[in-house]
This record gives sequence, C-alpha cells and structure tokens, in this order.
Amino acid sequence: GLDNEPGARAYTIKHARRAEKLGYRCLAAQIEQVGERKTDWNDLHLRAQAAEDGDAQWQADLDQARHNGAVLMARTAVDKGLVIYQREQKTEFHIEFASRLFWFEFDAVRFDKMMREKNPDDEEGTLSDEAVAKIQRACASVQQIANCYPE
Repeated sequence: GLDNEPGARAYTIKHARRAEKLGYRCLAAQIEQVGERKTDWNDLHLRAQAAEDGDAQWQADLDQARHNGAVLMARTAVDKGLVIYQREQKTEFHIEFASRLFWFEFDAVRFDKMMREKNPDDEEGTLSDEAVAKIQRACASVQQIANCYPE
C-alpha cells in the first residue's frame, strides 16, 4: 500500500492503470489525512483496536479510504463529482481535477424525472446499477472555473 502523499497518489494511479491494461480490476484506498499529523494504515488499525466498537470503527475508516480512493481514481471531472455526490448527496460543489478547478452540479429534479420515465411502476430494484449510473451521468455537469487550482 502507498501513503496519501502527492507522489504516492501519482504512483497509485500509474500502477492501477498499468494493472488495468493487463486485465485486472483495480480499486484504491487512500487514508483521510486530518490535521498536521500523518495517519497511516497502522494508525487506523490501532484506533479500531482501541475503540469500543472496533469492527464498526474499522469499517467506517475502510469505507472512507475506499471513497477517497474512488475519488483519486476518477478518470474525468464528472466521474469525480459523481463519486463525491453519491457519498455526500450535495448537488453543487467545486472540485479539483487535473490541477484545474471545476464546478460540479447534479440536477436532482431531472434525475427523479428520468428515473420515473425508466421505471414508471416505481418498483425498487428494477433498474440495473449500470442504468442508474447512466441516468446519474446524464444529470451531472461540470464547468471549468480556472485552468489552475488555487492553493
């Protein structure tokens, strides 16, 4: 596993793309870095052991790391925005992608309308994950705000 530093993130993407070309399905996990102190996988393990409900703590940390990895591995600004939207359910926010600043918008009203059109009986689970993802993509948009990412 690689740490969550700029060089390590670049190598994570590089190695995952290389493995994908060889036919492997790749996911990444990046630990959330909060504050000045660097957190690594051992820190997460120790935190889970010390927690009252260690399994739940470990699962929450792992879910966050997988989310961060999915954000890292996004191939486009729209993909990155959708990964963030799916977790946070915010319909508008800025994102950094490829050292550029973008504004992401998700049209929830359009999404609901398209879902009703595709699933008029409103039956749960009748649409495949791929169909829902396609509708989400159609309802998402990004606008480049700046061709750099202000620090």
